[in-house]
Amino acid sequence: MLRLNGSHEFAIVQFLRYDVSKRVSREIKWSMDGIKNLQQSKTMTTHEAAKERNLNETKIRRLCKRLGITITSGNEFAYYPNSDGAVITERKRCGSTVWVFSMLHELGHHHIEGATQKDGRDLHTRTYTDADITDKRRSTRQRAAMYIVNEEHAAWEYGLHLATVHGITIDRTEYERYAASCFAHYLITLAAYV
Repeated sequence: MLRLNGSHEFAIVQFLRYDVSKRVSREIKWSMDGIKNLQQSKTMTTHEAAKERNLNETKIRRLCKRLGITITSGNEFAYYPNSDGAVITERKRCGSTVWVFSMLHELGHHHIEGATQKDGRDLHTRTYTDADITDKRRSTRQRAAMYIVNEEHAAWEYGLHLATVHGITIDRTEYERYAASCFAHYLITLAAYV
């Protein structure tokens, strides 16, 4: 399971302090290779797999409609809350496995947005801003980076929960591997700022 505790958060901050371009571990390289392999899995090998993929996609699209989420095409998967509900952009050119995993993750962001509004905190939009990640103060950049990492972790966790609750059939090991590879990408990207 994708769990972060205090020591993991400390380790992430320590990791972000180093020059990642020179010290990318084998695990991160393996994770990045995992993204490429999943993105290339465009063809279904059996009729049952194709049927299951269509069923999963239908369940996710129905869930989005029920939650008031509009799905649009874009260059990347992303979640955008708005006053009318929310918008998820989907990347059309990807394998079905990546599509399902990424949509579950974006739905996890929707849950985070709703949960924070219910308890009176709007963590998703107000804890940090885009300016914070590029702020001249390192402590502000680190705080923003930690928030991003924690939110991304929570979204992946809740995506796994949604799959279970809504009967979306996924390979949990592959889901966790893809989530870990995305985490590696987040860390490498954030290291440039922290």
